[in-house]
Amino acid sequence: MSIDDFTRISLFTAAQALRHPLTQMAGFRFIVDFKDTGFRQIKYCTLSNVKLIYLSGMECLPVTFKSYHVINGNFATKFLWAVMKLVLPASLRNMFNFHSSTEELFDFFPRSIIPKEYGGELENYFHGGLAQTRQ
Repeated sequence: MSIDDFTRISLFTAAQALRHPLTQMAGFRFIVDFKDTGFRQIKYCTLSNVKLIYLSGMECLPVTFKSYHVINGNFATKFLWAVMKLVLPASLRNMFNFHSSTEELFDFFPRSIIPKEYGGELENYFHGGLAQTRQ
């Protein structure tokens, strides 16, 4: 996936989530899984791309970002974080939580909203039925 496609998908996903009043009030808490991340993705980690993703999210969306929870980190995660720390303000850097296991997610999220693949209870988190109700 190209960095442009990633940015577009991220913006569309956030815009869709913003349609729900509860999300507007509570803000976003992200779980970012770096499983299978490697050298292929590092080539996109230029300062200009990191700045583009930051500005497109922070300046273009009326969203309250609460926290980012990083799981399955590896050498690529460490590299990405080293690059991102250079351009992110301290207030945003403090939102990042790096977890050594998925069990640590339960200190921040209830099991009922964590997918089963991460040790939670959520089985079906695709809300495709919402689109059908609008027809």
